[in-house]
Amino acid sequence: MIVVSEAFKSWLIGCIGLRLLLVWGLFHVFESKKNGNPQAVALLFDGKDFGTLKCAPDGSSIAYSSDVVAECDLGEFGAEKIFPLESDEAFSSVVGEALNSVSLILSSVEDSVAGVLLRFGNSECLSFINLGDELFVYKEIPSEIIKCEGLEFLKLS
Repeated sequence: MIVVSEAFKSWLIGCIGLRLLLVWGLFHVFESKKNGNPQAVALLFDGKDFGTLKCAPDGSSIAYSSDVVAECDLGEFGAEKIFPLESDEAFSSVVGEALNSVSLILSSVEDSVAGVLLRFGNSECLSFINLGDELFVYKEIPSEIIKCEGLEFLKLS
């Protein structure tokens, strides 16, 4: 069943027209090695509170939280650490840009809201998508993933 919370929709729509200021990623770190995919990504738009995107407990949906990401010591299993992502290749072209539109990414295979697509004023895009209980960030979702997952885009703005 395809469901997205009103709080998530409200936050997304409320960010339209605002500049993206900060991006933080929460990564699992074990023996000084950072996992390639973030556990969560926190976005700060001008004049708004942080919004955090992560995988939902169902393993196929995207989840939203108004809580800021926090580091966690996992003892012998490593730690969850926060890293700034503004200079990361996926984010560097959109930090400082205004958000123009938002689309939900619907998966017909999983029957879920698998992610969100953000389109910025400089025509750059950023997609956050839950694939197999891992959060992926793309500037452009590969066509084979769109086809295999049966992805459709529902514009909110």
